[in-house]
Amino acid sequence: MRKNIIIITSIFLSILAIAVFLFVDGNNTQKKEKNNISINYQEFVNKKLPDITVYSKENKEISIKSISSGKPVFMMYWASWCPDCQKQLPIIKKLYDEYKDKIEFILINIADGERETQDKALSYLKDKEYNFNYYSATENAIDLLKINTIPTKVIVSKDGIVKNIHIEEFSSYEKLKKDIEGEI
Repeated sequence: MRKNIIIITSIFLSILAIAVFLFVDGNNTQKKEKNNISINYQEFVNKKLPDITVYSKENKEISIKSISSGKPVFMMYWASWCPDCQKQLPIIKKLYDEYKDKIEFILINIADGERETQDKALSYLKDKEYNFNYYSATENAIDLLKINTIPTKVIVSKDGIVKNIHIEEFSSYEKLKKDIEGEI
């Protein structure tokens, strides 16, 4: 009898653990549709990019529109501590070196003041020999596009229309190159 109670309790606890895992995992994973665009971001695709502002390295607030000067834009929200961002940045550097004259690359650092600071991000960029311009996120830059995961990559046409949003997962050189070339 005691053995049966132990077995039933073990089965119950296993089922409970699986249910908790599925609930937590389901709430933390964004639902995605085709092209790796989260359902949360579908509302932005093929619409005008909101009037986003960022901080320059000198801590001056500037608009994305003023930076882009009529060129297509590749934006990426990132942080130096983020493993997926670290994996993605060499691909972005390769694209930057190839297309910097044709498309504006705007990498927006998510600095929280603790885990990520401007000094940590600039040091990371310098150590890795990335020559991107440094921008940090304003609340507006996060809130207007509802950024809740990094890396988030946004491709914007020269007319300011959001064409594609890649979230979280690694995007290959070939995929990003295809998206960029579609806007040149």
